[in-house]
Amino acid sequence: MIKKHLGLMIVIIMALSTTALSPIQSSFAQTYAQLRQTFPQIPQDSPIVFESKHEGKSELYKLTSEGVIRLTDNVWEDTQPAWSPNRDKIAFVSNETGMLQIYIMNADGSQRQRLTNNPTPVWNPVYSPDGTKIAFTLKRNTTSHNPGVFVMNADGSNIRQLSNHNDEEKEPFWFPDGSQIAFVTTRDFFDHIYVMDADGGNPSARADEPGVYFNTPAVSPDGTRIVYSRVHSQAVPKSKGDIWVMNTKGGNKTRLTSTSTVDDNSPTWSQDSSQIAFMSDQEGDWDLFVMNADGSNVQKIFRTSSHQSKPAWAAPKQLRRVLLPSLFAANVNR
Repeated sequence: MIKKHLGLMIVIIMALSTTALSPIQSSFAQTYAQLRQTFPQIPQDSPIVFESKHEGKSELYKLTSEGVIRLTDNVWEDTQPAWSPNRDKIAFVSNETGMLQIYIMNADGSQRQRLTNNPTPVWNPVYSPDGTKIAFTLKRNTTSHNPGVFVMNADGSNIRQLSNHNDEEKEPFWFPDGSQIAFVTTRDFFDHIYVMDADGGNPSARADEPGVYFNTPAVSPDGTRIVYSRVHSQAVPKSKGDIWVMNTKGGNKTRLTSTSTVDDNSPTWSQDSSQIAFMSDQEGDWDLFVMNADGSNVQKIFRTSSHQSKPAWAAPKQLRRVLLPSLFAANVNR
């Protein structure tokens, strides 16, 4: 009799465990199959890490060809993931200590480690292409409201400021050869996209129209384009946010998404530069979408219920083997 009840309990526990996991697993499996039909060139070994409030608070998840894997599960909130170039680490931001700080963990969510211990908030981490540095946004001091762009070694040491303008400077993103960094700066009360050298020198504008907010720039892995979100504060009807792309010199600005009632933001590139993942509230809640680099074939991937950070798309293993020895050799051998 005891064995019978014990067996029944095991069956119930297994059923409950399966039920708890199935909403994420099944919803993604079906969507992923449809996505592969629309974008057959997406490698199966190119996972996307993203933030979601799917289960009530901000946690990090990984989308793979096998399904969705939850990487963090804490009482605090984890956000803003960024892959290391060799895909063994993920940098992210957490309020675990009560103040936003940068952490790293293994690609499977294990060995969580804090890198910064700053008295002011730290956010927007992004690895350099050779993996030796992390650029990020840091509130400069406890009395200033304006953040700046900083860089540190990948182990959290040697923090130094790159940008020196009095206004806000934030949201850094490396060029694929490591020579420059795109970032957002507030000039004349609006957010503009600038590019500076990797040491902070020679800042110059790429997108700076009056009355327009430019945010979340991401440089394509082939180094030819910058995708970003754009909001026109004086548009009629009022603009909520669209995805645009331009070349790295600031020319040939092209609108990829267009609607006055939907907020599209936080774009990022696939590692072959052929697709763009982004966040959108076009179905009433925040979802993760993918589209071709020209704005066609928009597909919903997952409901995230959060838009606080852009997704991070890892390089496929085969592409990484091709790029690392050639593209990053100069940086690795310094």
